[in-house]
Amino acid sequence: MFHSLAGYRFATMRRITATEGDIVDYATVEGYIRMLVDMLDVQEVVFDVAMAREMMDNLERDGVPVAAFPQTLMNFAKPVDTFEDMFLNRRLVHDSPLLRWAVGNTVMMTDQNDNRRPHKKKSADRIDPCVASIMAVSRAAQGASGRSSYDSAPDDFLAFV
Repeated sequence: MFHSLAGYRFATMRRITATEGDIVDYATVEGYIRMLVDMLDVQEVVFDVAMAREMMDNLERDGVPVAAFPQTLMNFAKPVDTFEDMFLNRRLVHDSPLLRWAVGNTVMMTDQNDNRRPHKKKSADRIDPCVASIMAVSRAAQGASGRSSYDSAPDDFLAFV
């Protein structure tokens, strides 16, 4: 179930929900998302389309606002820069040892134009919280209008809680 002591530690701290086996239990994830949607003012749920299409379709069919985020280099380029700047300059408000751990594990893939994306296979351990946070920053930058705010908004425009 756990590939490292860190996974066990975060489960005992209740920072993650452990499930049996080595694969994602999408029914458990979907149930947790539905609970959050019922409890909070969720504006949007963002997904990796390659891994969670069925869950995304189920939630969307029930009226949950969803957004696809293909895991391509160009989709990650600006959000990685924004997330890194916010994280390093303490403009990303969070109280998550899990996120700090995942950020520390994350290795980036870089192309010849210095575009970057997280590289799961080269990373030290799990990076999912970091990837999810980068995706959330990307969608927050899009805003409700769906238009990108990267070029027109001030540097400190994102609040991530």
